[in-house]
Amino acid sequence: MIDAYIQLLKEIAANPRTVERPVAEEVSLLQIGNLSHNDLKTALRRVDVLHYLHAPRFRRPPEITQHRMVPLLDHPVNRYVLWRTQQILRLLKTPEQERLQQTLKRTFFVQLRPEPLQNASLLVLMNDPHYAKLHRMGLDIIQEYST
Repeated sequence: MIDAYIQLLKEIAANPRTVERPVAEEVSLLQIGNLSHNDLKTALRRVDVLHYLHAPRFRRPPEITQHRMVPLLDHPVNRYVLWRTQQILRLLKTPEQERLQQTLKRTFFVQLRPEPLQNASLLVLMNDPHYAKLHRMGLDIIQEYST
């Protein structure tokens, strides 16, 4: 059962749930990507941007603030997977514990802060078969090894 848990952990690590967070960054006007409507309005109100647009050859391109959404792996369900896996690690004996520990070290999960089940995690467990199976398998392993 531990081997199946490790395999499922690898599958989830290969295609994890992400959460998007807004990030503001200063970007050269020449390297700007898609601007939001608000970012464009703000940029066009700046005098240095207007001067550059009027005579670009004689000025250095100004830096403007661009807001964008960045996908992060710090989703509550990923923190829950780490929390559950750490519970399992405490119960296992040396060879199985070492295999699971090595697998965990090779994933992004070690960068997260472990956290018990929350509402956002529960929604993912209900809708994603990989996470749901890992959850059920983790509970079975805990029940099997704690007796």
